[in-house]
Amino acid sequence: MEPWVLFSVLAAAAQTMRFAVQKVLVSAALSPAAATWARFLWSWPLAVALAFAYGRATGAEFPEFAPAFLIYAILGGAFQILATICTVSLFSLRAFAVGITFKKTEV
Repeated sequence: MEPWVLFSVLAAAAQTMRFAVQKVLVSAALSPAAATWARFLWSWPLAVALAFAYGRATGAEFPEFAPAFLIYAILGGAFQILATICTVSLFSLRAFAVGITFKKTEV
């Protein structure tokens, strides 16, 4: 089996597990926005740490970003957060399969 197949399956399983945990958070009296915020608070430091670890391991320097890139990145992140809130809101309607299907249409 090609390594990318295994990584893709593991990534899909991890994503589904993350949404299942968010569903539990929402059913434990958190709002969809609060559950999404918790996901962001956990993921952001991890992403920054991994980026710095990669840069240190490979010797890559931190690139300079054009203002247009930063605007697109901020807008993309904001819409990603809004889409996640919408998906988690579907979980409160007991529509986990519909929520995951909706999430997969982001391509």
